[in-house]
Amino acid sequence: MNKLLAILAIMLTTSVQAGTCDTLSDISSGVMTMRQHGVTMKKVMNTFNDKDYPILGKYTRIEIKRAYKQPRFSTASYQNNAILDFENEAYSICLEQLDK
Repeated sequence: MNKLLAILAIMLTTSVQAGTCDTLSDISSGVMTMRQHGVTMKKVMNTFNDKDYPILGKYTRIEIKRAYKQPRFSTASYQNNAILDFENEAYSICLEQLDK
């Protein structure tokens, strides 16, 4: 969590934009969606790298690690809840960083 906060702080201080938290929560949602649909962590990690995504790649890898620590559910309703909860948590963390 500390790495996530540090990356968020860097991103928010270097480019504060109205849509920053929207973008970050969308990334988190996408990562958890892949996790809930059974995509392997290795495949998701290989999709993002520092070369192609210098700052967002680091944030995304942190979110991938966080997502894969969460349980994977077998029913659509539980999967959707896990995705929404993960997205909302990322959005909330981002807003807290903006308020500092």
